[in-house]
Amino acid sequence: MLFVLVAFLYLVCAALILCIPTRAFTEKHIEREKSTSGEAGKALEKIWREIVEGWQFVRKDRVLFFAVIQLSVVGNIMLLIGELAGTFVQQVLHRPAEDMVIILAPAAIGLVGASILMPRITERVGKLRLTRIGFIVLGVGFMLLPVTQWLAWDFYGEKGASSPLLLWVTMLLVFVLGMATACVNIPTQTLMQEHAPEEVRGRVLSLQYMLYNTGSIPILLFAGFFAQFLGLNGLIFLVSASLLLFCWWGIWYVGRHEQASISE
Repeated sequence: MLFVLVAFLYLVCAALILCIPTRAFTEKHIEREKSTSGEAGKALEKIWREIVEGWQFVRKDRVLFFAVIQLSVVGNIMLLIGELAGTFVQQVLHRPAEDMVIILAPAAIGLVGASILMPRITERVGKLRLTRIGFIVLGVGFMLLPVTQWLAWDFYGEKGASSPLLLWVTMLLVFVLGMATACVNIPTQTLMQEHAPEEVRGRVLSLQYMLYNTGSIPILLFAGFFAQFLGLNGLIFLVSASLLLFCWWGIWYVGRHEQASISE
């Protein structure tokens, strides 16, 4: 059924692409690109040149560079959660891997719920401040996951893994993590759209997607290995520390941009 669902979604995407009107492809810059494109080598050279130009443009704007990097980091975090959800359910909650909906469902509910309220929240808090709060909550929330295991062991002993305390607290934490992910992801996407002019927006989006794919390769290849080598709790602590360090870097990096804007 999973493969059937994926195939159906691909068909939906194909239908949406076919619904794009023909006049959308009659712009002058597209025709110019068609006329200048020739051999495969020239096409690859042109793609690489556009990637470099997009990188150079992104590097000139601190907020845009921060948004591109942050979106890639958040995307890889979500990929890592999906990769280790089954292992977490098996090793921590002592349930079959099929029950990883216990982890994924609260995260999805928190993500969607926070997305609905996001316009009101950003008006009161601000986009940059909200992303910082979201990253801090992500770092602390991931760190609390092993702490709840130790508390369950203290209260219930050997039955701590199957205790209702561990189950409900874990679901609550994952729900909060889903909300925090939305608080980081949505304002960051908005910032990237605002700071990327229309003529280079496609290159910026391509660069961000390329960075995300580059970061996803080691996660897909080595996440299971590090979970076994460091232990699941050790890997969770490593992710938490990395998130907090990245948040500190973002505050420092974008803070310099804000100070420069104030001085000007």
